[in-house]
Amino acid sequence: MSTTKSTSHVSLKSRDTSVMKGIDKHITTNFTIAGTTYTPAELKALFQSEITAIEASDGMRKSLADSVQNVKTVSATVNEEAKALAKAKRAATRAARHTMGSVQKKAVTGNVIAVTTTPVIEGAPVPSTAPVTPEPPAGTRTQVG
Repeated sequence: MSTTKSTSHVSLKSRDTSVMKGIDKHITTNFTIAGTTYTPAELKALFQSEITAIEASDGMRKSLADSVQNVKTVSATVNEEAKALAKAKRAATRAARHTMGSVQKKAVTGNVIAVTTTPVIEGAPVPSTAPVTPEPPAGTRTQVG
């Protein structure tokens, strides 16, 4: 709420209250303002109506400020819940599809279950120790380098 408007409302209410006291103290007959004749009671009612309007306006302004704060609070809660739900759904999808990020992929290594050794028997032919290059799948290019 703006301090200028708040101060202005306070000063207007104070002025109107003072004017009403002055009417009670100094005006006992009808009074004409801008061509309109008022009784002392009508003048007081006019100033009181401004005080009532200011108080209603201040009440609505306070109510609006409270409502806006409530919206912000609820929105923050809803947004946190939506983010938590999205995170859970994302994790469930990754688990269901077995997808991994680049860091997770680096952690995956193969396990050696068993190693079969062939005993060397004297006189048996020794297998070639030349490296064997597997053939690429059909339709792929290989680089010779």
